Amino acid sequence: MQAMTPAEPMGRTAMNDGSTAATKREARRPLSLLVRLTLFAIFLPDEASFAFGGLRFTIVRFLFVILTPLVFGRFAMAFVGKGYIFVLSDLLFPLAAIWMFVAPGLAQGFDKSFVTSGSNVLEFVLPYMIARLYLTNFRDIQRAVNIICFVMAFAGVVAMLDEITGRYILRTTLGQLTGWLRPDYRYDYRGGLMRAAAMFEHPILLGAASAMTIMLATSIKSAAKYAIISLMFCGLILAISSGPIGSLFIALLLLIYRSMLPGLLARWRLLTGSVLGFFTIFIVFVDKPLNRLLNYLTFDVASAYYRIMVWDAALPLVINSPWVGIGLGEDWARENWMGSSVDAFWLRLAMQYGIPGVTLIFLCLLTSMLIPVDDKAKTGQLTDEESYLGTVLSIIICTTFCLGFTVHFWGIYSMLLCLCAGMRANIGTIARSRQRGLS
Repeated sequence: MQAMTPAEPMGRTAMNDGSTAATKREARRPLSLLVRLTLFAIFLPDEASFAFGGLRFTIVRFLFVILTPLVFGRFAMAFVGKGYIFVLSDLLFPLAAIWMFVAPGLAQGFDKSFVTSGSNVLEFVLPYMIARLYLTNFRDIQRAVNIICFVMAFAGVVAMLDEITGRYILRTTLGQLTGWLRPDYRYDYRGGLMRAAAMFEHPILLGAASAMTIMLATSIKSAAKYAIISLMFCGLILAISSGPIGSLFIALLLLIYRSMLPGLLARWRLLTGSVLGFFTIFIVFVDKPLNRLLNYLTFDVASAYYRIMVWDAALPLVINSPWVGIGLGEDWARENWMGSSVDAFWLRLAMQYGIPGVTLIFLCLLTSMLIPVDDKAKTGQLTDEESYLGTVLSIIICTTFCLGFTVHFWGIYSMLLCLCAGMRANIGTIARSRQRGLS
């Protein structure tokens, strides 16, 4: 199990650019056992769980409970240690975690929210901290990305088996071994076809994770690269969800935009300004802009119409309890015929943690990207590979911002997202540390 040493502080690359020997030692060093355990545990479905002390633990939650003292202790030492490079998300993630624990307790009582709040907090903050602490150089980030991509290729295979067998084969098999299935377990169909889920909690999360990792896979160096991407694409298609497909399309367009304007240093600022200007005009001049946007982002009108009604029903609840939300329960005020599902990440977070909570979580992800990684004037010391992966991670986070208006993320996908935020922050600090070393 590896952690940072004084020679390899958080925010600095362990690779000494002037030392071939140091680079070779780094290449031979295996990826931290803690990181490998975390990555594989994240992908284990809920059915791979066990009862302990009257509670049911998934493997990843049990691992996080064990690792919490170690990770928080090392994170605190790194925060005050020599050579640490501050990233605002390092402060905001713990603050958001505290609010995620306190707000539901104030809304519904700590006796009702303690266990669920604790699980949500661990799955939110631990992946980010582990990435920041143990993926401090680019080679380790590459290794972690490779593992994620290979596991998601396996998920594509499982998705095909789901469709062939007509059941969630991995989840049901594990459920038979452990004697437990999720209480809300059900099969989801669209257009007469069963939507594959592989090891994910819901088909839409398989689609979202497949879109995310197809982007990550464009950065890997492997003879099986295109086979891996093809299997991920199978998972994306078999999930039968328009949101993830649309997000992948936008992400690929952004990579094309990057390749078309390699010499324009302000290309991302120009694009950001244009997008903000477009949405300002859209909001001001289009009648019911959210309704129109949801219509554009879904396969069928019925799905869009239902999401609009969910927003109409749930948003007043947030406005009536803006500070702490309405708690974590599924029993919120709505029409009798409406289900409890809220298919919008940002809306659901606002319901659970109030406006301060959803704002903090948004800022956690946003501020992990504050240090530029794709501006040669500011990051000239990053290699093309480092700059490219940093850009891909930024695109993943930004497309998640958009997708979050029509999809709710939890479980495996939300942990992967926080892991991506930690890796993106680290690539930024690699650039900053090299700038300081040359200044």
